[in-house]
Amino acid sequence: MSWDVTAGRLRVSDAAGVLVLEGRGEVLLSDGTVLDTERHADQVSWMLEAADGGVVVRLRWRNVSASPRRLEQLRPLVADTGFRSLPLDTLRIPQLGWQSWSRSHPAVPFEPNVLTASPPIRGPWLPHRQPDSEVLPWMTVLSAGAGESLLLGFVSAKEQLGTVEVIPNGQAGHRLVAATELDGTPIAAGAEMASEPLLIANGKAGDLEERYARVVAEVMHARPSHRPLSGWCSWYQLYTAVTEADVERNMANLAAHRAALPLQLIQLDDGYEVAVGDWLTLDSAKFPSGMPALVERIRGHRFRPGLWLAPFIISARSSTYAEHPEWVVRDEHNQPLNALDNWGSANYALDTTQPAVLEWLAHVVHTVCEEWGFEYLKLDFLYAAAMRGQRQDPQATGVQAYRRGMQVLRDVAGDRFILGCGAPLLPSVGLVDGMRIGSDVAAYWGSEGNADGPSLRNATRATLARMWLHGWWWANDPDCVVVRATDTELSLAEVQAWAAVVALSGGMLFVGDDVSRVDAERLALLGRLMPPSGVAACVRPPIFEAMPERLVLPVERPWAMWHVVAVANWSDVDVAATFDPAELGLPDGPYHAYDLWHDNYLGRHTGVLDLSRLTPHSLRLLSVAADLGRPQTIGSTGHLLGPAMDLAEERWDPLAGELTLLPSGEGPPARIGELVVCLPGGTLRRVPFATADPRPIRLVWP
Repeated sequence: MSWDVTAGRLRVSDAAGVLVLEGRGEVLLSDGTVLDTERHADQVSWMLEAADGGVVVRLRWRNVSASPRRLEQLRPLVADTGFRSLPLDTLRIPQLGWQSWSRSHPAVPFEPNVLTASPPIRGPWLPHRQPDSEVLPWMTVLSAGAGESLLLGFVSAKEQLGTVEVIPNGQAGHRLVAATELDGTPIAAGAEMASEPLLIANGKAGDLEERYARVVAEVMHARPSHRPLSGWCSWYQLYTAVTEADVERNMANLAAHRAALPLQLIQLDDGYEVAVGDWLTLDSAKFPSGMPALVERIRGHRFRPGLWLAPFIISARSSTYAEHPEWVVRDEHNQPLNALDNWGSANYALDTTQPAVLEWLAHVVHTVCEEWGFEYLKLDFLYAAAMRGQRQDPQATGVQAYRRGMQVLRDVAGDRFILGCGAPLLPSVGLVDGMRIGSDVAAYWGSEGNADGPSLRNATRATLARMWLHGWWWANDPDCVVVRATDTELSLAEVQAWAAVVALSGGMLFVGDDVSRVDAERLALLGRLMPPSGVAACVRPPIFEAMPERLVLPVERPWAMWHVVAVANWSDVDVAATFDPAELGLPDGPYHAYDLWHDNYLGRHTGVLDLSRLTPHSLRLLSVAADLGRPQTIGSTGHLLGPAMDLAEERWDPLAGELTLLPSGEGPPARIGELVVCLPGGTLRRVPFATADPRPIRLVWP
């Protein structure tokens, strides 16, 4: 990629010299004045540098007037003819989303999102966006046809929210505006302000996502966790009715099943406090023993204790608000800024630029961690601190206020695991260990008019869209698996499909059921997901309603390479299903296919494999291995991902005709299963194994 600046215009070309995009830089002031690099070179300029095969662009503005001026946006790129001057209807556009629950999806056709990205929950308040545009917070990768894709991504969010806006231009084309938000911040006379850095690069879409994730991780000092946690969460069946007795019953049940279900954490969710914001005042009727005593019992059952907090909101009904109404952010009418209506009242955003608020937050987290003893914090509704509004510090943007608050929580929590939830994505990098990457799951698939609220469909879509973040910025949390057979509208096929997506995500593994009431067969389904692999699969077309229907997890071991493949049907009707290696860029054979859900060898094939029909919201999970022309392991019945997790080593001695298998010792201690070995000619041999006995197994053929 090459670039040059002439007469205030930036031209970016690919390696072949073909123009990728051309544009100017702009500054938008609060009084509506627009300054640009073409006409106001004395005030507006670029800072450009090469980075990772692309160019990093920052826009700088200097206030040359004699008085302060309020700044709305810095626009490092305004490209009136867009990406390669392509027609809008040829573009395919992925959406990362503003925060955990914002609508996200892989590359699909342009769709205006003024409603699906509306503030304050779905998206940030952006007073300057166009009503017919698609706003893409933080980054996007634009593609069209078989050509190279274009990455536009802000590689940091330490001070400003960055967005890319795709705008129809009225002639079937499109404009691109990459901007950072300054929220009307006053800039003193003679002072300068620079945007967050924008990375522009071209190449293959998957490579660009990985490149972006890597650069952000470096710039923002990410805290990725490569051994995802597992645990139980009280929310998804008990909700706010949870009691101390419920927690006791579930952890006793899980302790009794530890050999088969070695979960690490017991996480108490919402419902213990008397009001949102009154975190240290317990509902004594439901939690009579108090938190230190409960924590000791959790540890006594050999679990790590975890707790839910929503630190940046306080209920209008809370004692905290009654005592400190001055602690909240104000709107343009000087009224308390409502982050959401829930729990029967408004919930106001805390002003994290106030020293007294930061001191209170530190006190809450210190009490929870040091005096109560919790080792894991799920911090929810975090976006509230980043909302645009009037704060005590008028120089602070929403992103700066958010990071000030989060830094205090991080400092007090120390090395304890922090899970962000409802959190602005990019500003959280480096401050959280894990991140919820989608909507809440629910005990139903979906409902009309529910584009990004709680449902299994929405959680699945977001998990598929954000899998590529795992291991770079944090440990992904796809949200809880829900395996119960009662108090649910989910079919077994939907339960299994979500379980497979969670397994293929490689991220955190939590269960949200009242496990004391879950039957043994459904608990065994949960056991097949343990431990999490730590490695995320790749998603592939075809795409139904912005949900990819193919997932591929490459498995590379010293003795062989194979793939775990999911073939899904996210539609509401039965469909004919096939596995086509060429569709996924895999060798077309000969290969062995093994159905991991149904413990069924599907045979040795070349080319397309007919999988019969798939019911709605279901998937087939296959282990696909090239035929090595010798005895080889092609399946297993322990972990849902098969030999990828059940087999630690395979050695073949052709002279002795001996196959040596070393079962993995990483699974649940009580796991027993079979390694499925295929001989040349298609004969199967089932070899029993146990996690508790990971000694080599030697098989000899004459």
